[in-house]
Amino acid sequence: MRRPGFCALTGVLLALSGQCVAQTDTPAAGTLESSCSAIDILENYQNVVMGYEEYPRQQLEAVTVSYKKCKSLLTTKDRSEIERIAVIAEDSMTWPRNVDKAVKRLLETLSAEEREKIRGIPEDDLAGLHFGLGLWIRNEFGLWRGNRALSDSMCKEIYCHPDDLSGRIIRAAWYQLQQQSATPEVP
Repeated sequence: MRRPGFCALTGVLLALSGQCVAQTDTPAAGTLESSCSAIDILENYQNVVMGYEEYPRQQLEAVTVSYKKCKSLLTTKDRSEIERIAVIAEDSMTWPRNVDKAVKRLLETLSAEEREKIRGIPEDDLAGLHFGLGLWIRNEFGLWRGNRALSDSMCKEIYCHPDDLSGRIIRAAWYQLQQQSATPEVP
């Protein structure tokens, strides 16, 4: 999949096919139509979801602007698919992009009592958290919906299944909790 660029013109922001498209109130014949490709808009949204953009919020806003300009020229089916991906792209703004951020967010979300329960589980029994906490991680951190940045940060050179990723996050959180319990608290 190609990675379209981020285009900023004096006035309108469009990110279609990696090209900046100038837009006026009365565009030249075919200008808007030729820049409104459902595939390009979908790919731009998908790049935001996957976490590869340097400035994801600005990229999301740029793609949304271009989609709104093109919406009337797209088929109902294309609009429906783009809107589905757009919701995922908006959700992706909250996803952790590496294991350290995932563990930090997980531990911040858990209550002190839940952290103590996890700390007390023997390492060999962590798999018992797969269907509860693991499911929450897979859903909340976008592991089923395309959070490639997190996946790539944990699995270099190989594909990791979302089940494996959530298990690795749980284990990393468990290790961090073990280290915290081994460190004496300073008053």
